[in-house]
Amino acid sequence: KTSGGAAPPPRKDGGRPRVLDRKASITEARFNTLVQTLSAVVWVCTALALLDTAGVNFKALLTLGGVSSVLLGFIGRDILSNLMGATVLYLTQPFTQGDWIQSVQEASDGRKEIDGWVEKIGWYYTVINTWDKRPLHLPNSKVATMEVINASRMTNRRVLLQPKIRLSDAAVVPQIVAEMRDSLLKNPELDPRQHRFVFLRGVSDLSLDLWISCHTKSVFLEDYLRINQGIIFALAQILDKYGARFADRTARDVRLVRPVPPGGGVGPQPQRRIVPSGGLGPDAD
Repeated sequence: KTSGGAAPPPRKDGGRPRVLDRKASITEARFNTLVQTLSAVVWVCTALALLDTAGVNFKALLTLGGVSSVLLGFIGRDILSNLMGATVLYLTQPFTQGDWIQSVQEASDGRKEIDGWVEKIGWYYTVINTWDKRPLHLPNSKVATMEVINASRMTNRRVLLQPKIRLSDAAVVPQIVAEMRDSLLKNPELDPRQHRFVFLRGVSDLSLDLWISCHTKSVFLEDYLRINQGIIFALAQILDKYGARFADRTARDVRLVRPVPPGGGVGPQPQRRIVPSGGLGPDAD
């Protein structure tokens, strides 16, 4: 499952990608926590049993541990912090294997510092399968303290469009808004529990700014893109019905201006046609 604008990497066997929806993500996170906890308990019990079989004096071992605790803490500081990070991840369950996660922090090039699918949560590091298919190994101590968005646990995907319409189409904007809102209300792939807004939100120097916002039922990228595309097509058909068009930043209205002579402009004056730079003629919108 995906959210925000991503698709899971394809499986090696060519089948449907192994991704999780919200419920499956939480269920698998709890299962993995139980498995790792039992694994740790088994390893500790096995180690204690082997030491007891070998006749190791536990009192002497504890004394040795107290003496060497400072040295071990200095040498194994990173190892212990990563083990604690893994413990925090398993206990808090912010994500699990198969989830698509993103970091809030951005790298120097403007991209997300983390953006990919969780392949493995180990005791020392977490493996992220990034968009370019390069495994990213992150120390658990870093992952446990990062602000992470778990896109796999989203409930809906939001469609947000802010189309611009020509100023000359202002007379038909109320009909366009009403028909577009009716189109969203009749769309069975939009979540009726969420808002479905269509409004004229602003007026700029060159356009009338509409605002269209709704949520899809499906969170998969392919479904989202198809629904988003359908909404754009519906808007284009409604505009065409009323003879309206999207505003074009490169287009300018050709204005007829009357030059003012030095004498104050008394009497009729010839008109001069002014065309902005760029070569657009009088037929440009």
